[in-house]
Amino acid sequence: MDNELEEYYLNGASLRFLSKNFRTSDRKIKHRLSEIGYEYIHADHRGTTRNYNAFADVNEESCAYFYGFILGDGCLTNKNSVTTTVKSIDSDVLVKMQSYLGYTSNLTSATKLNVGEITTFNFSDTDVVKRLKNFGLTQRKSCNETVPDCFKFNRHFWRGLIDADGCLYLKVNGITKTNAQLSLVSSESCARDFKFFCESVINCNVRISSHSISTGVKYATLTGDSARKIIMYLYNNCSVFLDRKCNTATMAYYDFWKLKCRVSRQKPVKESDNTWTMQIYANGKTIRERGFLTEEDAVNARNSFVDHLNLKTKEGNEEWLMWQHQKVFRQSDMN
Repeated sequence: MDNELEEYYLNGASLRFLSKNFRTSDRKIKHRLSEIGYEYIHADHRGTTRNYNAFADVNEESCAYFYGFILGDGCLTNKNSVTTTVKSIDSDVLVKMQSYLGYTSNLTSATKLNVGEITTFNFSDTDVVKRLKNFGLTQRKSCNETVPDCFKFNRHFWRGLIDADGCLYLKVNGITKTNAQLSLVSSESCARDFKFFCESVINCNVRISSHSISTGVKYATLTGDSARKIIMYLYNNCSVFLDRKCNTATMAYYDFWKLKCRVSRQKPVKESDNTWTMQIYANGKTIRERGFLTEEDAVNARNSFVDHLNLKTKEGNEEWLMWQHQKVFRQSDMN
């Protein structure tokens, strides 16, 4: 019997089928499965592709990111399952979550009044849900959401929460998007932890403000280059993200370099001996190189000098980004 029971169970047979086929009770089927080494899992949640180690490693990018996203757009139900709902335009992130957990189903779509098309993903694997509860996930949003210590300085977690409850905004000013804004809308505790996180990355001013309707909800907001740098830090060199916001982050990244790049229109000066002098203002002083035979030579020298300044600026910021990426492992020092 045991071999046949094991084969049926692993092939996805329901508890009702097993008890009927072996002419015994549901309780005895579960007990016998336990004796041969299987904790009974509902047929809908059973499969060889399931990731039962999901959310077990806090240093894993997907673990941190998806907990952040669930904290923002998900909750624990009274049936001990986890459900996450987004507008269908952002359903790509739920497909990624589905893949991380090893599901091939449990995605549903519906139309909600005043909201439009929505997509929901739910799961109820006992051990996985228990880990999320240990992180602090609760049944209902109560403006009391908190960030686990292991994720307070984890950029993947904050990217997940920003993708769920944040806003990346680039204001178009003519052709160039010169004004950037990054904001998080969450509990006061989460907003203040986000402020501490940002201030650990760069010297910046994160403004905390109240929601116009709910007193328990707070905004944490950065603007300008500070917003761009945090956006770059959150979204650069990562593998899980909300596609729509990552596209905005990519544009903020390009805008950052475009605004940092210098373009000199200072014209060369013709000297009394008919030679040309290249001049450019840099690092608080005017740099001059004399003795060029033609105006073109002076212009080329000026442009080469500007290109060199731009390269140093970019290399310096790339080095800064690489250094900041190491902070993602800071939570391991807290254990």
